[in-house]
Amino acid sequence: MMISDRRILNGMADEMLGEARATGFERVYSATGFSQQNISIVHQQVRCANLAWALHKRRKLGKGDVVAIIGGSFSGLMLACSLAVASDVIVYIVEKERRLLDRFLDKSQRYLSPHLNSRDLRKSFSPTYARPMYDPAIFDWQPGTASEVAWAWLTEFDRYYAKLPIFTLLGCAVEAGSIAERDHEVVVQLSHEGGVELKPLVVDVVIDATGFGPESNPMNLADHSYWEGGHRLIYDHLPPESRVLVSGCGDSGIIELMHYALADFHHGMVERFWPAKIGLERLLDEGLERINDVLRSKEVERYDYTLMSELCWWLDRTGELMTWRKENWDDFPPPRSTPAIYHAIDTQMSARLKVAFPRRDRRSLTWDDLEAFALAMPFDEQLAVRDAVATVIDDAISEEIALLMEQVKVEEILDHQVLRNMMRPGTKVTLNGLTPTPFTRQLSAYNIWLTHVMMSLPNVRYRRGRIADSEQQPDGRYQVAFADGATEIFERFVSRYGPGQWGDSALLKGDPRDRYLGDFLLGHPTYSTATDKPNIWKTVVASSERVTKYLKSVQRRVGVDRQHPLHKQSYLAGLIGIEPNSWTTEQRYLDPQNHLSEQIRAGHRPAYCERLRSR
Repeated sequence: MMISDRRILNGMADEMLGEARATGFERVYSATGFSQQNISIVHQQVRCANLAWALHKRRKLGKGDVVAIIGGSFSGLMLACSLAVASDVIVYIVEKERRLLDRFLDKSQRYLSPHLNSRDLRKSFSPTYARPMYDPAIFDWQPGTASEVAWAWLTEFDRYYAKLPIFTLLGCAVEAGSIAERDHEVVVQLSHEGGVELKPLVVDVVIDATGFGPESNPMNLADHSYWEGGHRLIYDHLPPESRVLVSGCGDSGIIELMHYALADFHHGMVERFWPAKIGLERLLDEGLERINDVLRSKEVERYDYTLMSELCWWLDRTGELMTWRKENWDDFPPPRSTPAIYHAIDTQMSARLKVAFPRRDRRSLTWDDLEAFALAMPFDEQLAVRDAVATVIDDAISEEIALLMEQVKVEEILDHQVLRNMMRPGTKVTLNGLTPTPFTRQLSAYNIWLTHVMMSLPNVRYRRGRIADSEQQPDGRYQVAFADGATEIFERFVSRYGPGQWGDSALLKGDPRDRYLGDFLLGHPTYSTATDKPNIWKTVVASSERVTKYLKSVQRRVGVDRQHPLHKQSYLAGLIGIEPNSWTTEQRYLDPQNHLSEQIRAGHRPAYCERLRSR
């Protein structure tokens, strides 16, 4: 590896660890990087592979060290196997449910695909034959129902579990405030569902892989969960001439809209709505990149990420305006994005500039003056500007997406008569959100297209406005009061507001940063190396390299002393006292963690006699 590549990779690893590190801790991390976007399974696979690589790259973990992963879902499994395969560490997965991937194992009504939630569709996109945005070394999964995908993951995980020092602590929870650092260790207090008093875990690193918590339900509705919805019986027994309110315009809200608006719809049918070979993916990719420029300005790199995207965009736009207005100050040039965004940010900055330069007219300030002022702004002040303009940006982006989609005539692309024939008879659906149009910046590109398709149907309408209150009537109908004073009656009222906690988790908080970018963990750590052919180089994905390198040897591993394999349940019994330990005469179960760590560091990897699926 070239010195320049090594320097770049070290820098990327530091950025990833800085993004993932929890506030107030040195050895505690978040698998999400406290992100507020890109939370699909594939995005989390990328984050977890990168976090595992960065921990090894920057020597936060070494052979025989111990990691506690809190959460036994997709992120927890990806992290556990990546770390155990590539870094030879001991891994504990702490899961509050009695099964790994518990949320997904019985969800045959929900469809998962590695292709549908990408922000970029890319050339020649197809929902069924798309080139994956990420080529993982492990858990290379295929589209299917949530239960099928979960069982496929567990089957693959079981192969690694049988060969590696991965231990599952099921039925155990970690509460907020129960993680503490002590010297060079992290102490994790556990609580058991049966009220059993457990010994704390003492480990080298803790990773929070609990995700974003339960779905939000501010209206206290019975039907508020995306994962509990989707069953045919919910939709097929609507009263005649029903009015349905679906509140929430995120990805899950659009799927719920389709369930109610289309008869006999099931989640896997979403792939059938894509029109191939008309260039729609290019229109969406290029259009959304332009529209979201204010939140994803490339100029943040020039300022080493010390200046958030909106202010970088404002500086760039102000420079253009200064050039444009040399002859006529009052004219506004043709906008790259709606002028409302610029005016909102400029209003906030002008008020602060007036305080900073009380004796100078705004017109006398040069662009260099503005840049220096912005760079000197404390980050909490930058966040205050963001909070003040967030609604304006959300509204403007919503309108820009609607204008973009006006170019796409659904009736000319799809067989609209077939669509109309699919409509659920007698059912009218209202989609509710806070933006001026049903399109939001949080929607994936594919679901923007699905939203456009659904809004072309006569039995679907959009109703903007915050819901102030709702009350279920004696006849089962809902009276919904909107903040603008209007009241409407619906036979069904469901909400799809997504996670109740964005960014910070229930356990940890991250340092203030520009979380709209928030994707160092989604980076691509690569380097170039020479091949056997002269002047031919190949690109190596650093985050997958070690996993790929050691995976085959792990799969062939039989372990030392196969006559006396390590019993994982007995190991856990000695570790935390989760159940009576009948193996107390053996040192490896009296002080199991230290004994196993010493063995691994000495190059003696034990055999294990237990498989996950046998439990």
